[in-house]
Amino acid sequence: MYLAYNTYLLTYLPTYLLTYLPTYLLTYLPTYLLSTDIDQLVAAMTALNKDINEIESVVTEIGGIAGQTNLLALNAAIVRLRVLESRGVVLLLLPMK
Repeated sequence: MYLAYNTYLLTYLPTYLLTYLPTYLLTYLPTYLLSTDIDQLVAAMTALNKDINEIESVVTEIGGIAGQTNLLALNAAIVRLRVLESRGVVLLLLPMK
């Protein structure tokens, strides 16, 4: 039984390998490797998208703080003018932009 199987393998295996191995190596293997690269690329882009969203939220937060700071500066300038006006001195000391 084993002798017949071994004879079969020795007879048909080289033909099979010479027929189908080049097709496998030229078609399926590059496709598999490409799909692996694409999976890695998708994972990297997903991580990058997450980082971009975090940066966007930080920038939004900073923009809100900057807006509040500008309002505080404007309020301080208005209070200063009111104080000077109440003393009888009218000066415009607002910075020009």
